Parts: sequence; structure tokens; C-alpha cells
Amino acid sequence: MREYNGDLLFSASDIVNFLACRSLTALDCVNLNARLPTGDDDAMAKLLQDKGFAHESAFLKKLRDEGKRIVEIPASPPLEERSRLTTEAMQSGADVIFQGVFLQSPWFGNADFLVRCETPSALGAFGYEVYDTKLARQVSPRYLVQLGLYNRLLASIQGRLGQKVHVVLGSNTIESFVATEIDGYLAMTMQRFSNHVAGLRGLSTLDSAWQHPGLPYPAPCDKCGTCRWAEICEAKRLADDHLSQVAGIRKTQIAKLAGAGIDTLAKLAALQASTPLRITGMPQAIQERLTHQAALQQAEKTSGKQSFVLLHPFKPEAPTDAVEKTGLLLLPKPDPGDMFFDMEGNPLEDGGLEYLFGVVFDASGKKEFKAFWAHTRADEKVAFEQFIDWVLARIKKFPTAHIYHYAAYEVSAMRRLATLHATREVEVDDLLRQRRFVDLFRVVRESILISKGSYSIKKVEEFYREKRAGDVKKADESIVVYEEWKVSQDPGLLKSIEDYNREDCFSTLQLRDWLLGLAPDWIPAKAADGGCVPILADEEPRARSEHSLAEEAERVPIERRLQAFATGKQTSPLADGSVFALISQLLAFYLRESKPMWWSIFERQGAELEDLLRDEDIVAACEVLSKEKDGKKHSVRFKYPEQDFKIDVGTKVKTLLFSRTAR
Repeated sequence: MREYNGDLLFSASDIVNFLACRSLTALDCVNLNARLPTGDDDAMAKLLQDKGFAHESAFLKKLRDEGKRIVEIPASPPLEERSRLTTEAMQSGADVIFQGVFLQSPWFGNADFLVRCETPSALGAFGYEVYDTKLARQVSPRYLVQLGLYNRLLASIQGRLGQKVHVVLGSNTIESFVATEIDGYLAMTMQRFSNHVAGLRGLSTLDSAWQHPGLPYPAPCDKCGTCRWAEICEAKRLADDHLSQVAGIRKTQIAKLAGAGIDTLAKLAALQASTPLRITGMPQAIQERLTHQAALQQAEKTSGKQSFVLLHPFKPEAPTDAVEKTGLLLLPKPDPGDMFFDMEGNPLEDGGLEYLFGVVFDASGKKEFKAFWAHTRADEKVAFEQFIDWVLARIKKFPTAHIYHYAAYEVSAMRRLATLHATREVEVDDLLRQRRFVDLFRVVRESILISKGSYSIKKVEEFYREKRAGDVKKADESIVVYEEWKVSQDPGLLKSIEDYNREDCFSTLQLRDWLLGLAPDWIPAKAADGGCVPILADEEPRARSEHSLAEEAERVPIERRLQAFATGKQTSPLADGSVFALISQLLAFYLRESKPMWWSIFERQGAELEDLLRDEDIVAACEVLSKEKDGKKHSVRFKYPEQDFKIDVGTKVKTLLFSRTAR
């Protein structure tokens, strides 16, 4: 959105922003009349922009190498001049026009590439179609909105829409879409956007925007992470004491609370001391947790002193009670072989790259840190194998050792790497089956409430360690520093990342010890006979079936021989050894394909009630009302709290029954 020659011009980005957040569009309008302060430059956003330019340049080089006649529109002239040069380049029949500009008030566009096609148009026996480069690995709907607008502006010159629009993804694959399937939605969206802006033209102050009757409240949304007005909206929410400050609260919960007149953190906190109020459509356990969380945060806002409360676990009456363990009950008894694990990954690499596996462990009474580095896909496989082998060797020496981490990233990465590289799959499955990984985030969320607006490890560690120092202070910064290292090869940059990772590993160790200090004496982890604690009181860690072991014993030797042919370690009977690599992976294809389904089942067994209620593939928190049997047919009637799900009449349902201790 910009003023140009006394009028307003709009771009595809304005429409995309409007679809993401109408408050963003309103603040853009205010900014035209009274300049608003923007947030600090985001190093990650700048890095993504540079990566985007590099991807664009690589595609331009590819076209040039193919011998295409390319006309590049310069960036410096005024819009009218660049638009005129674009039209002239199209009329000349150039094969490719790079950075073409369209100007058709009140719209303008800057297309990455216009590529000639041999379809007649007003230009002659040829025409053009729009190509746009994107770093993403899959097409987002917002890309099609952008390309659709460029295509409309293109039609004003060549007399018709390009038949297709094309997205050049970060993987260098090109996905194409039929233009007419986009244009109808785009026309409607452009009209909605124009009507919205027409009602905002007079805004000149922030107050006028916040009070505008046609605007929703500036609640947090997915756009906040890249929005230049994010700090302004956050300041508004803080000033209003908005419910979005409550740690872990969902948008749907905010709406339900607001519907009951609870629209501030202070009001929610006051529910604890006031007459009990039941919120329609919200399970009581969730309401109680949110209320308690708000009370803690309100107390810290008022007193300036942080605090936490311990959610005491249910103590079974007898050791044989099959009660699902939550919170502190998930902590195994400490073992000298315990490992404290953290990973650093770079999502900007093609397919993502796990470039650092860090672990803290005890070596003869002294805590040490070990790093496994990877800078290429081949390195990643080697580092992953070395890490898993190191873990297994340590478990062999310390049979009841565990691997502690914070949140789900590390376990998800282990699963993905095993599948991606088709290596150590059995070993990773065994580690998961034996419950060797202990997620301290889950322990924290189920055992304590803290007076902070977030349960990130950086917030939780304010209760058990001093504030961090160092060059790298958060995960995004480590990605930026890693990308800088790739250019400069400065070893000091890698050291700063390793130091950051080491701090995370030591913080995980300190968190485990702090949580143990909070646990009652009867918790198995503190009891003399605690040992390796399974999830259910009456369940041992699951062992693999005889069938699974027999299948593995038959398959693995064949896989190894095929891999030997593929890698040249053994003379191949075929000229192309890669055939053997493919066959070796096909041997366990169906087993590998089934794993994500089973992983999702086990993850749901450990999920929090709030997450289960948000999962649209299941119906959560069911209570049996009645059971009936008619011959071989069994019918069960349930009741369940209000929730959204995809299951409809006639859907075949697979039942998965397990207990969940609500909090």
C-alpha cells in the first residue's frame, strides 16, 4: 500500500495481508496519514529475504543457460517507466521478462518472471504466463492470490489471462495451476479488500483504528511473527490486559470466556476467588487450569515477584492400580548414565538439515558435553548414526539410563532421520518402545504452573538458573549465525552455536534436578526402588514381538548385502549399483509407511486434554453412557464435551481406549 501521484496503489501483498489480518491493513492505512514506529529489523526475516533473492537468481541463471532471450526491467526508474518497459519487452516477443512491472491503478504488481508461451494473444501469435519463485517446499494459497493478481494485470496488456500460473518452489520443482480456477475467488477477494480499505481511508491515529466498528480485536495470529506492526498490537493487548497473555490459552477458549463476560486476564484471575462460574462449552478441568494460570500471572504483574505452584500427582492406593502417570510421576529414577539432549536444525536447507546433536552426560563424576556436527546431507546421516550408536553403547553400560529433552522436536527428528536415511530404524524404535526419551516439557506442563506467559525453556529456567549470557540467545539466532558461518567459514561462529547448544543441554539437566527437588518423597523417581519407571503402573516397557524379531532377523542381512552392492563394498552383478539401494529400501517399505500412524497413536496417549480436544481426527474425553449387544454387533453410546472433529455419520471409527488423568 502506497501513495503514488496523489492516489493509493495496492499490491498483491496488501491482499495477502488483508486475508491474514485485517488489523494489519488498518495500521497500514493509519501509517499513510501518521507514520507509525516499526519493530526492530528481524535478522531471520532478512536472511529469508536474501535466500529468496538467491533462489530467484538461480532460476534466472537456469533460464539464461537454456539460451532464453531475457529482458531485465531495472529497479530504479519510476513505476510508470518500468511498466512501459515491461509492455515494450512483451511486444518485442522476449522469451523471458525478469522483474516485470504492471501498473493499472489502483493496482500494481512486480512479477518475478514472465515466460513466453506460444498461445495467441493481443500481442500476436504468442503470449506470456507468470512464474514466481518461492523458498517453500509446497504451495501456499497466498501464493496463488499473488499470482492471480499478476495474471489479471498481465491480461490488461495481452488481452487475456495466461492459461496457467506457475510457482518455482525451493526444491526447484515447478507447480502449475489453471488460472480460471483462481480468478473467481480473486475477484471476490479484491472486492472485499477494496470495500474494507474504503471504510478505513480516514484513519489517522491508532485510537481511531482500535475504535473502528468494522475491525476485529488485534488478537495474536500467524502473521505476527513477520508483521512490522506486531509490537504495536502487543502493546495494545498489554494495555487492555487481554486474555491472550494467559499461557497456553487458545483462540476458541478466549471466545468462550469473552462470551461469559471474562475478557481480561484480571477478570479470569478473579474467578478463583469469586462465585464459581461455569463457562459454556469448556471442560471444567481446562477452565480451572486457565483460571489458576491467570491468577499466578496477575500476582506477578501486581507484586513483581515470580512464583509457581506444584500440581500434586494422584497417589494410587496400591502399587497395582493401573493409573496413568502424569507430571512428576513420569520422571525416572536418576541414573549415572542419563543423557541431556538438544538439537539445532536449519529449516532453510533443502529439506531441512539437523546440523548439531548436542548431549551432556556424566563422565567419571564430571559433567561433559559432546557435539555431533553435520554440514551436508551425508554428514547428517553419519552424525545421526554416530549419535544413536553412542547412546546405545551408553545404555549397554547403564541399562536404566534415559535421554532427557524439552518438547517434541528431538524425538520427531529422530523418527524422521531414521526414516529419511533408512538407517538405525530398529534402534530408534527400540528407544521409543523402551521409553528412553523423557520429555521434560510434558513433565513441567503436568506438574507445575508458573507465573509466566510462556512455558518455553527460557521462561521456565528463570526459576532454577541465572539469566543467560552469550552471542546466541534463541533458536532463530542460531540459524542466522549458522548461515553466516556458511559464507564466512569463521570457526568462532560455530563455537557460539555450540556454546548455545551446550547451555540448552545443561539447562535440561538442571531442570530435571529442579523437578526432582519438587517431587514428594513417595514419587518412584525418589524412592529407593524407583528404577526405570514405565508409563502405567502395571505395565512393563514393551518388548518387540517374536514375529517382529524373526522378520528383522530375515530382512537385515539381505539389506546389508544389497547396501554393500550399492556402495561398492562388494562387486555388483549390475552396472548400476543404485538399483540395489532402491531394492534394500523397498524391503521394509510397508513397515516404514505404517510407522507415522502408530507414532500418532502413541503421541495421543501422552497428549494433554487441551490438545486432544483440538485434534479433529479424534473424539476426546468420551464417557461411556451405555453398552448394548445384538448378536455379534456391539453398540456403545458416549457423551463428550463440545469440540470440533471430522468424524461424521457413516465414518468408520477405530477405537483407542486409554485413561487420561484430567488437570
